[in-house]
Amino acid sequence: MQFLFRSVLRHRKLVLLGYLLAAVCAVFAAMRVKVNSDLASYLPKDAPSTVSLRVMEEAFGGDIPNARLMVKGISFEDALAFEEEIRVMEGVRSASFVSMADYLGLPAAQIPESMREASWRNGNALYTLTMDNEAKLDALEKIRAASGHETAVSGSFADAKTAQANSARELFTVVGVVVVFGICLLLLTLPSWLEPFLLVACLMTAVLLNAGTNLLFGTVSAVTNTAASVLQMGVSVDYFIFLIHRYREYQDKGLPEEEAMSQAMLHSGPSILSSALTTVIGFLALTAMRYRIGLDMGLVLSKGILISLVCAFTLLPCVLLSCGSAIRRTSHRVPITRAAHIASLSEKLRRPLLLLFLAALIPAFLLQGGNDFWFGASHSYKDSHSLMRERAEIEEAFGLSNQMVLLVPEEELAEQAAMEEALMTEIGEITSILSWPSAIQGTLLELFIPPHMKEKLISGGYSRSVLTLSLPEESEETFAAVDRIREIAAAYFGDSYYLAGASVSTRDLKAVISSDSLKVNLISLGAIFLVLLFTFRSFAVPLILSLTIEGGIWISMGLPNLAGSTLFYIGWLIVSSILLGFTVDYAILLTTRYREKLRSLLGTAAAAPGAVLQMPAASGQQFTEVSPPAAVVTASALPDGMKNTALRESISGCAVSILTSGLIMTVAGLLLGIFCTNQIIAQVGVLLAVGTVTAMAAVLLVLPGALMLPKKL
Repeated sequence: MQFLFRSVLRHRKLVLLGYLLAAVCAVFAAMRVKVNSDLASYLPKDAPSTVSLRVMEEAFGGDIPNARLMVKGISFEDALAFEEEIRVMEGVRSASFVSMADYLGLPAAQIPESMREASWRNGNALYTLTMDNEAKLDALEKIRAASGHETAVSGSFADAKTAQANSARELFTVVGVVVVFGICLLLLTLPSWLEPFLLVACLMTAVLLNAGTNLLFGTVSAVTNTAASVLQMGVSVDYFIFLIHRYREYQDKGLPEEEAMSQAMLHSGPSILSSALTTVIGFLALTAMRYRIGLDMGLVLSKGILISLVCAFTLLPCVLLSCGSAIRRTSHRVPITRAAHIASLSEKLRRPLLLLFLAALIPAFLLQGGNDFWFGASHSYKDSHSLMRERAEIEEAFGLSNQMVLLVPEEELAEQAAMEEALMTEIGEITSILSWPSAIQGTLLELFIPPHMKEKLISGGYSRSVLTLSLPEESEETFAAVDRIREIAAAYFGDSYYLAGASVSTRDLKAVISSDSLKVNLISLGAIFLVLLFTFRSFAVPLILSLTIEGGIWISMGLPNLAGSTLFYIGWLIVSSILLGFTVDYAILLTTRYREKLRSLLGTAAAAPGAVLQMPAASGQQFTEVSPPAAVVTASALPDGMKNTALRESISGCAVSILTSGLIMTVAGLLLGIFCTNQIIAQVGVLLAVGTVTAMAAVLLVLPGALMLPKKL
């Protein structure tokens, strides 16, 4: 391994040229990556709602409505005329004003008042639109502008496209502030004015390379696209910090720059590699989710961590050595080198805090499991956001309108009519049903409807019922209504019906990701435990580290329950996995340093004549015997005073690295919470910030007390 490291350092000009070319290519590649803002599209292909959408697309060539447009202060006749304009505009798959009149083809003068009332009230016209999911928000804005009146919009299309349009600006803001904060923080801990800028430049190169290589996937989700860069920065910055601090340690011992870097890479390699591996495992566990956004985010973030790891061990060393003279010229006194006060605080509080931590584990586990959740994206904006205000205006003028489409075999129209009667009788929230048998068949109207109108309701072997419910897109009442609709449809048609709609997809989403939770957590926790077991070759150490980090996660995730907050389930699941993967890095660093200090103390004890040292070796290291066998000094034989000394020195030495990395991640998370209009991403950021602070406290104040317990490390 050392030969490889030295080869990289000897050929550093070639390495830097390769990274420069790769970064240029990544810029152009990143611009070609498509962003998918439709969370429902990541449902499993065999989910009932997904199958229903596919069948409806094949039979009718269109999706269910995904936007509502209200035009204010417009006459009924002008509203009818504007409907025709909307239908031919870019991005519009279908548009409906007075639904029944659309199917009947009635002229304006012959439309009865009862039909008008549903879509035109007090000078306000309400249009139901089906927008192409590939269209941009501009398509909706052009429709609003073409109306010549004040408008309001709502629906999943507007929600998703607004988030997508804002994500680039918000991401730029968050990354910019994180970079500035990170540089300011690093200036306090690194002995050169230039080093923080070089470190951040290397880290940003890794982020850029990850964004560019997303072209391999073709499309990424809007959640992944917005959060991945910030998460990659926050999660992997500690690899760069740990290496540069170790490099400085060897320089302080008098080694030449290239040799100091080679030794730093060699001796920090095992702990950084273990840290990266546990983080990658945490992300890869997301790929086991049936909800395929886990696969999307897991692959992108895992790839990002691996790229950051490679950059930390190739790009950063080459940059630091190439800029060695400039770094020396910009040297300054370091305000913060060690954290003796934190070590002292930990020594005083570790026993009571360990007891308090253990006592809190079961309540924290129960609290985090009792959180209330949102499963879809209908609440992804604050009430103060313009989209939510406009949605409230539409609902105030026309009431709640939640549409679902039910497909049944076209040869069973009589059964369809009977089913619809049962639906109207048993589900009071259904305000209307539009279908061929219930509204048209058997009346004189049937004789006057042209074939192309009839095909809107009967096509491809299916007859469809358009259900309108006075329910929000997501609520327990809505989910109960979806389940009841399915039960009634199954009673008449068995498995030969298909139900689609935003609420239907959200209901399936709840079922899918609820079953994913236990699987993802068990995979990530089990795999990380095995990595720690292989790294430390001790059963006690992985158990202590896993319990400390998992307990910290339970505590941080239980706090929203105490605060009465409702979480987005997908965000909660992703954050749980991310926290487990990257905060264990801090525990690995502290434990590795502690073992090194114990070896150092054992080496000092070996100076006594006739002593033999026996100490379980860290991964890849061997501890050898010295002197004839007369007395045995093992880790368990060390007095508590020596263990206290080892812990105090370990905490003092690595707390700065942990706090630097943790504070950067905390600030990144808080900035996501502040600047992101999409509340799913904002909540992910806040949960990460709280979880990171909890993890730092657990590692620096609780873990030391636990490390005092085992006889062998």
